[in-house]
Amino acid sequence: SRTLQGSETIKPLIAGAALVEPLVLCGAAVVSVLTVHGAYRLGRGERDIDLAFLLLLLGAILSSPLGWVYYLPLAVAPLLGVLWNGTWRALSRVTLSAVVVLATGFYVPQEEAASGQPSALMTITVASAYFWALAATWTGALTLSRRVAGS
Repeated sequence: SRTLQGSETIKPLIAGAALVEPLVLCGAAVVSVLTVHGAYRLGRGERDIDLAFLLLLLGAILSSPLGWVYYLPLAVAPLLGVLWNGTWRALSRVTLSAVVVLATGFYVPQEEAASGQPSALMTITVASAYFWALAATWTGALTLSRRVAGS
């Protein structure tokens, strides 16, 4: 929505408001299918349950049109479980580094997310920091679920 439609304070990257709804529906469907498939493949052990819960929660937040930023703190407990039990070690260093770097977007203050507007570049970077951080964390959890389920 932000990239194609913008808002009063955010400049869109390209004008394409008519594409927002179909892209959101397709994106939510893809995220939902991949999330459920990734969680389903996991076992029922304690380590797998933490990862499955993290993956399902991140997938639900990512595919939801509701005020998803407010639900991000719910991911802290399952993320701590994955960190505590060492499941994260199944990720390659490159993947883990990418997730950690992009996850720093969670620390962009909401007031700063709208800074530098109107600017299409700021729209797809700083203004979308929470999306990129969530997408990276979800992708990391999905990749991790595939590695854990494959072992």
